[in-house]
Amino acid sequence: MNPLWLLLPACTGRLPPALAPTSAPTAQAPTVAVDDLASAAVALVAADPLLRRPQVQADWAGLPGGAPIAAWSRLVERGDAQPADWFSLERSYPGTLAVPLARGARLADLESLLAGGLRPEDTARVVSLLAPLSDVERSGPSDIRPALGWAAPGAAATEQAAAVLHIAERGVLLGWLDAPDLPLAAPTAAMRPGIHDRLIDAPAGALILARGTGRRDAEAAAGGRADLSLATTLALADAAADTDSEQAALTTRLAQAAELLRAQGAQVPEVHDGALRFSLSRARSRLTADGGDDASAGLALVALTAERLRDQCPDPTCRGLDRVTTLHRAAAWGPEAAAAAAAWRVVAAKQALDTLEVTAERPTFGAAMPELVDVLLGEGAASVDLSLLRQASAGPVTWLSLTRAAGAPDATDADAGIHAIRALVVRTCDAALATTLPDDERELVKRIRQRAAS
Repeated sequence: MNPLWLLLPACTGRLPPALAPTSAPTAQAPTVAVDDLASAAVALVAADPLLRRPQVQADWAGLPGGAPIAAWSRLVERGDAQPADWFSLERSYPGTLAVPLARGARLADLESLLAGGLRPEDTARVVSLLAPLSDVERSGPSDIRPALGWAAPGAAATEQAAAVLHIAERGVLLGWLDAPDLPLAAPTAAMRPGIHDRLIDAPAGALILARGTGRRDAEAAAGGRADLSLATTLALADAAADTDSEQAALTTRLAQAAELLRAQGAQVPEVHDGALRFSLSRARSRLTADGGDDASAGLALVALTAERLRDQCPDPTCRGLDRVTTLHRAAAWGPEAAAAAAAWRVVAAKQALDTLEVTAERPTFGAAMPELVDVLLGEGAASVDLSLLRQASAGPVTWLSLTRAAGAPDATDADAGIHAIRALVVRTCDAALATTLPDDERELVKRIRQRAAS
């Protein structure tokens, strides 16, 4: 190993370009014999489950299923890959090793960029490595909010940098969970206690380990399914409660659920949504315990992402602009996960719409945008401008960006912008109704759809 890498964490200044980790030559790397994707993963991971700088060559093109790795290798050999190239790579090869490899490459770039701290002149580059936003180099007259303010609101630069790196690390772990057939023996073996405790303790890391070790617990899985079903129904009821009477009914429903759980011995927190929070957290733990099963793992992935949507995950930060995208990818784990993920996509979209409608003409508008940008990116927007995260108040530029991102006709007024997001909620509901939702969830999604379409 090049001893330079051992010095990087202690660096307090910038490395000269010639010594930067991303400039390290790969042509000198040894050729490794690999004969399947499992051995390819072993060679690429080595001792780093985050795949930051794999220094290995092989006949990727000749390896069965090796086309995604070959595409990654070509970008590495180019030496000038841009953030958009890595996002394009994982979009081109979903559910393959290209996903964690692309995210590992972006993490490596972020680590190099932040080695001396977060500098204002590097902000645009940092943002471009975190999310596929457009026009990151351009700012408009109303773009006054910090470009990274959504990552750690109100935090100092050092705390923002730590949040950014955590978000990127979690992204790599989730990349390993992009599909049920990714080979996880290599990252499982590489996550060593005492060295990678942070990754091991993370919900995504725990799920990787459960799958990599073939962990099974049918009883826990059954309980986890019941917990996730309850949490999803309560979350949909929360999202659908628009009138005073519906809000009152929701309060009663949450209280009854909490009372029932406590009667069963559960330690439900004494808060309004305590039953939802408790059941969602327990669902993630129980389903992870059966992570060796594809269906349970997919549902665990939904549960841990749903926790992030409600800002109650055990990670240092639940934030990120990848939550709805992760729910989309969870559908690859089977029909159960697809239905649960679709229901939570409805929750995310309806929450974003509600927040938009409430804050459209208020000073809190800017703080509400990360939630909506997350939904727009996850629901397949062709282009989402960074300026949406930087505007403190809504104006013609805002509504134009929103209508374009939502796939609606260009418009510059609030009514058209809100209508575009309502139409997006309708489409999200339609996608959920096309899955095998339980009856109670189906009725709630129908109510949300009807209101959004009216």
